[in-house]
Amino acid sequence: YTLNYEPTYPDWLKKFLHDLRSPANFNKPLSELASNTPYTHSALTRVFKQYMNVSIVKYLTQIKMTAAKRLLRTTNLSMLEISLDSVE
Repeated sequence: YTLNYEPTYPDWLKKFLHDLRSPANFNKPLSELASNTPYTHSALTRVFKQYMNVSIVKYLTQIKMTAAKRLLRTTNLSMLEISLDSVE
């Protein structure tokens, strides 16, 4: 999955994708993240999949995995520490 986004995406989607990449939002409920969009949680899941061709959950999982790989390469944190950080 690409972590970039198309310039043709609507502004709300660009902001939403940006917000998803923030580690502070990794463990927030999707309903909370959806509140910053013009859609309800259920509508957002449908619209997101239409634009991105992947579910929000899979997209977010890929972002978390990319962040974890980066931490493994650039820090001395153990895999356990990184995995615990990603679920808190």
